[in-house]
Amino acid sequence: MISLQEGLLDEKLADLEKARVWSPRVISKLEALIRSQEDRPLFRINPIRFAAGKTIAEQEAIDLFLYGTKLGLFVMNWQLLCPGCGDVVESFGTLKSMDSHYHCDICQVDYQANLDEYIEVSFTISPQIRKISFHIPDALSIEDFYLKFQLNDGFFLPSGAKFADAVQPLIKILSYLQPGEKKQFEVELSEGLLVGCDRINRLELAFEIKADAPAANPRISIQLKDGKFDPAHLKLSPGKFIFEMENHLSKKGALLFFLIPPELGPTALQHEPFLSGKRLLTHQTFRDLFRSETFRGTEGIGVKDLTVLFTDLKGSTALYDTIGDLKAFALVHQHFEILGK
Repeated sequence: MISLQEGLLDEKLADLEKARVWSPRVISKLEALIRSQEDRPLFRINPIRFAAGKTIAEQEAIDLFLYGTKLGLFVMNWQLLCPGCGDVVESFGTLKSMDSHYHCDICQVDYQANLDEYIEVSFTISPQIRKISFHIPDALSIEDFYLKFQLNDGFFLPSGAKFADAVQPLIKILSYLQPGEKKQFEVELSEGLLVGCDRINRLELAFEIKADAPAANPRISIQLKDGKFDPAHLKLSPGKFIFEMENHLSKKGALLFFLIPPELGPTALQHEPFLSGKRLLTHQTFRDLFRSETFRGTEGIGVKDLTVLFTDLKGSTALYDTIGDLKAFALVHQHFEILGK
């Protein structure tokens, strides 16, 4: 059942319609999205995807979600993405909270934040307007937590398959583990690399599976404790194993173990077009509505490519004397509106 605050939604949509001049049916298309039967379309909405699907100009779609955020329809998300697996490594409500370096627990690799490539800006429906399951990630099923909440659905393999779908056949363990809980998992391991992580407690594990590795006890005890998996590294020969998992931590664990076969190797993932941090920071509507949304200069977040345009209105001072302050100001303001488009 959809939990929608009808009165508040009508009020906010009316305010949004008056915020600026919109193309025909833009507001009704947004309302149709908000009334979607599913929760997923309202979580981390990609405005560029929305524009393409609804035949709206990208600039107008970005404005739509920015004004919607300002009015309380949406919450803005700044996401640090892992280019290796599409993991949303960190998600922030404000750019001010973002760090310049981050680490993917799934790929077990460090990255430098880059406004051009690795920082995506998306929008989630406000819980005051409509409550969706993704507002409370702790209550999600383990499948939804990893495959829908953690993995960005805009990443694709060169074949065109979604990475979140392609990784599922490789998964060996996918389970929550409550504090103090013990569980056994029977896994068949072929040659490759068994990668394990716990995204809640930020734990990592990597077992090499090689034919020339010495035979090991088929029962392997793995404990979650002191901020790590114990053991975190092993060499095993292919075969059938029983992993005895025990959580010694105060929070539940979220176990994701998957086997990367030798033939897979590093894969260059592709990403559908999205609203990058750089594009948003240079978008005039964002600058008008969210002037305080800046990041600290000490953070050193990278920008690969940025164009700066300087303009000058010839004779602008004399213009004020000739046609009067109000008319001259209106022309100058129109000049900056055109530049912002």
